[in-house]
Amino acid sequence: MAADLPVPVYTSLSDVYPDLLLAAKHGARFNDLASEFESRFGSQPAYIARAPGRVNLIGEHIDYALFGVFPAAIEQDILIACGPRSSSPTTPEPSSPGTVTAQNTFPKYTPQTFTPMLRVVSQAQDQAQDEMLDKDVRVQDWHLDIDKSQLRWESYVKAGYYGVLNRFFTSSDEYPVPVNILVSGNVPAGSGLSSSAAMVVASTLAFLAVNHKLDGVKKGALVQMAVENEKRVGVNSGGMDQAASILSTPNSALYITFYPSLSAELVSLPQATKAGEGVVLVCANSLVVSDKVVEVTRLSRRTDFAHFPGAKTRYNLRVVETLVAARVLSRKLNLTLPPSSTSNKPPTLREVLSAYIGRPEPIAADALKEGLERILAEIHVLKASALRGEIGIVGNEDEDEGVTMEEMISASGLGEDEFKRIYLSWVDVEATRFQLYKRTKHILTEALRVLQFRELCLASTTHSISILPTTTSTSSSSPPSSSTSSSSTSTEAFKALGALMNASHDSCSRLYECSCPELDELTQIARESGAYGSRLTGKVHCLSRVSFSMSRFLLFSIFFVFLSLCMHLTELTSKPILLISSLLFQLSTFTIKSNPLALYQLSPGAGWGGCSVSLVPESQVDTFIAKVRSRYPKFRGLEGDALNEVIFATKPGVGAFVFELTD
Repeated sequence: MAADLPVPVYTSLSDVYPDLLLAAKHGARFNDLASEFESRFGSQPAYIARAPGRVNLIGEHIDYALFGVFPAAIEQDILIACGPRSSSPTTPEPSSPGTVTAQNTFPKYTPQTFTPMLRVVSQAQDQAQDEMLDKDVRVQDWHLDIDKSQLRWESYVKAGYYGVLNRFFTSSDEYPVPVNILVSGNVPAGSGLSSSAAMVVASTLAFLAVNHKLDGVKKGALVQMAVENEKRVGVNSGGMDQAASILSTPNSALYITFYPSLSAELVSLPQATKAGEGVVLVCANSLVVSDKVVEVTRLSRRTDFAHFPGAKTRYNLRVVETLVAARVLSRKLNLTLPPSSTSNKPPTLREVLSAYIGRPEPIAADALKEGLERILAEIHVLKASALRGEIGIVGNEDEDEGVTMEEMISASGLGEDEFKRIYLSWVDVEATRFQLYKRTKHILTEALRVLQFRELCLASTTHSISILPTTTSTSSSSPPSSSTSSSSTSTEAFKALGALMNASHDSCSRLYECSCPELDELTQIARESGAYGSRLTGKVHCLSRVSFSMSRFLLFSIFFVFLSLCMHLTELTSKPILLISSLLFQLSTFTIKSNPLALYQLSPGAGWGGCSVSLVPESQVDTFIAKVRSRYPKFRGLEGDALNEVIFATKPGVGAFVFELTD
């Protein structure tokens, strides 16, 4: 199994990319990075660590309900060149071990130097960190400052370094070497393609390699390590991003499940029966801005959440709605949940499904599929009209109406204090109505679409390979009926996959309400421009820019209120009044120029953004991109590199590796 394979180390890119054109393309990037490293640090790097971004083909907002997802690595990646720091007149040997000089090829990311510190950790601190990290990883000695409130690019570098320090340098007679690193990459930040996970994976690999700690490290262990490392920046991931970045292989995707434990299966995508009939993935950035500083972290069970206004009405709210819906549904269907789903650990919809099916875990994919189809016929008990009817309230039959907090608490069967302790004490939410039915319908239908997507892929290929140690057997699922598989051509298979992607986006937009107008427009344009299917991808939480006129209106309002008040204060001379007024007036324009994000806010009309992913015939890629560019307003006028950064074609690519430079 691939999880038991060592992390690959190559000395020739032709071993990674058998296609000569692809090898040449990536080789140029590696050579440019090595040359830039040498020009900055005066010596050639010893290694280049590479980790790709990922695109989630289908399975949106269901991982925290513990349902499976279907990501793939993309060709775009993060590269980190690294080498031991040598002493010279311009770069003297640092006084502390393990000092890192980190630079980035993008000028907006300023150079940083940081040194890990040895410290004594009290037992109480140790226990607190044990709760945050897996039990076999205890931070006792090494410390790096990472400010989670305003994440900087080097925070992700530090996160990768942290894990290496506290796993491999626990002995007092061994210290990490001082290191120079240079970071580059072409995964668009904030687009939902997991640039942050790729950065942490690449950082972890770089520090392992330069400290000669890579021997014996297996891919499965690296996945777990990267998940733990990313917690350092406040991102509590279920493992999808890291597994996709590390375990992927060309032309394949990963079916990743989270219950009863993290597992993954390598599934080949359908191949064309004739030359030129294949497909590629086209990722398009909606350019609705997302930033990790304000992005709410994902969860793998119950984890930490950012507390900002948009989170209260979006991500946090969706999590609470789905968890409460799981409890209410289990009560309405009279299900006995497993002991793990106690009052202190609310059940997820995946656990409810397990109880509904009534089979011991692991449950095979075909049984899950059949169970989802059956339970979907019963979720009408979550509609607002049904819940109100039970407590004697006559309400609107409209499923979009939702329930009030009081009605939701009553449906849960809990007292108000207990309900708030279990579901609201650890997260901030803000809503007048809660959509239990709509959220549940999305999650269950999306989970079903993931299984159908996997089934179509398996039916179109000859084999699949399990690649993570798992107790879950998914390979025993029965293939689609002969009417939908044996007689299908590759084109029909692509159309069927595209239809599932379209349905996924429509559900995200209508039921889960995690899309935004720009993404709805972008995916519709993609479908009309020749894509088999198009959907949003990634769970990013986006900012909508307040218009220039509105921003100035608000600041001018402050200005005039202040001026009016000052006019009534006769003891003030006109000079300070005019001075302060002038400063406020200048602020109204300076803010826009100096800090654009200061004028972004999470507003009800904006929604969540990021990237779309489209399944496009390979022979039509150039035409497709040209059509999307001409029709999507935010792409108009973009040319060359600027255009290539926001819309690009990719194929499922190779996972993370280390490239060793030789003389």
